[in-house]
Amino acid sequence: LMKSIYPYMVAKDLPLMTHCSPGIVTTRAEPAVVANRRARPANYVPVMDAFPELRICLAHFGGDGEWRRYIDVPAERRSTWLWQIRDLMQEGYSNLYADVSYTVFHFQENAPMLTVFLEDPVMASRVLFGSDFYMVYNEKYSEKRLSIDLRAALGEAKFWRIANENPRRYLGEPTTDPAPETVQTS
Repeated sequence: LMKSIYPYMVAKDLPLMTHCSPGIVTTRAEPAVVANRRARPANYVPVMDAFPELRICLAHFGGDGEWRRYIDVPAERRSTWLWQIRDLMQEGYSNLYADVSYTVFHFQENAPMLTVFLEDPVMASRVLFGSDFYMVYNEKYSEKRLSIDLRAALGEAKFWRIANENPRRYLGEPTTDPAPETVQTS
């Protein structure tokens, strides 16, 4: 079914956002193990090869659990979804993006890693800020508090890039607006 949709998306310059975090999105008809298999980053390699103009965002950048595993898994194994997405970006899939929605709500653990990742020019140009608003509705940590804390942790220029420049490029919009020196927090 999607093979017939991808050419339409390319022709209309529409980006694709897809869930990329194990264990969350399932249906009654599909067990979690099957849903997890469908969400794997590697599943998008044939799509990116066939449709290199298609902008794809792997939402959640593998998810919080994969970010925790990243710390514990030796680099030479590169088995976490976070490693896999990073590798795909580094391998030249220039239209591959990943957002950090909900993942950065585990702020103490994940904001420092995000700060380090954004030192890499390829990663810095492909990460999108997001909140996953319906998930965070139940969190005590508000979206507004998260964005302020993340801006403080990353600095204004990095936050502007992931919250404005990169999303605009992902959406196919011009990115000519320079980063502001100061931004209102209200």
